[in-house]
Amino acid sequence: MLHKIIRAVTILIAIALVAYIAFLKMPGASASSKDVVAEMTATELYQAFEANENKANNQYLGKAVVISGTIDDKYEDETGSPVLLIGPSGEDPVALITLEQNQKGKLATYEIGSDIKVKGLCSGMLMEVALTKGIIED
Repeated sequence: MLHKIIRAVTILIAIALVAYIAFLKMPGASASSKDVVAEMTATELYQAFEANENKANNQYLGKAVVISGTIDDKYEDETGSPVLLIGPSGEDPVALITLEQNQKGKLATYEIGSDIKVKGLCSGMLMEVALTKGIIED
């Protein structure tokens, strides 16, 4: 009886390990491969969420959007991914965009105060509208 239990647990662990490894090897969603549902300024996207968050979530959440604005700040997060805060020139930022790792070099050519256009996957709004998997549009 104990032998059957050990065997069953071993099989389950092996299956879980294979599933975990397969999950790690899966490519993440990328904004570059997604069709754009909207193109607007960062302020316009922020205002859409401010006006009606449920409606904006239905329209944009998990979908690729292209936004433009002025760089207020740029830095790297704890994983080393480049992050941008953008908004209207001279005002508080209204969008936080985490860029893909391969965008570091491209971002280095932009200064704080520069205008930028970014494509990313909308992940909703907290303090700012958040986009992930972003790529800089030329």
